[in-house]
Amino acid sequence: MKSLSLGGYVVEVDSDATAAAHASEGAGGPEQCACWYCRNWIAGRSSMLPSAVRNILDDLAVPSDRETEVWEVPGDTAPHIYGGWYTFVGRLIVRPPTEAAEFVAGGWKLSFSAGGSYPLPAFAQREVADLHFLCDVANFIAPAELEGPRR
Repeated sequence: MKSLSLGGYVVEVDSDATAAAHASEGAGGPEQCACWYCRNWIAGRSSMLPSAVRNILDDLAVPSDRETEVWEVPGDTAPHIYGGWYTFVGRLIVRPPTEAAEFVAGGWKLSFSAGGSYPLPAFAQREVADLHFLCDVANFIAPAELEGPRR
């Protein structure tokens, strides 16, 4: 286990176990969903993910394309708000005071939570934590540009 200190949080991460869980089936993610929110995220993910967040994901041994969950709050005009989380094998050691629970990296609001937000087969029987994100996305793909029906 390695220890990371980010935004007033201290987390311990088992990099090998995290990488193995994400490499297996049952790790969740938007690719397992057919809704247009997830398809939109997948289509724009590489251009929306800032390097500061990619670096944090690297430290957590989470591939940048392995979100556990993604959700969107569409607006009448851009930007849209996306949120979600990434799961890793490890634990939350220190949490900042409630009023300082979010920190910013690359323009994204981030926070950690202990335990997984919901059970995933790839992480069963392991102590896990989540890195939550919230971001404004100005460049999105209109639903009409995505193939298939909305769900």
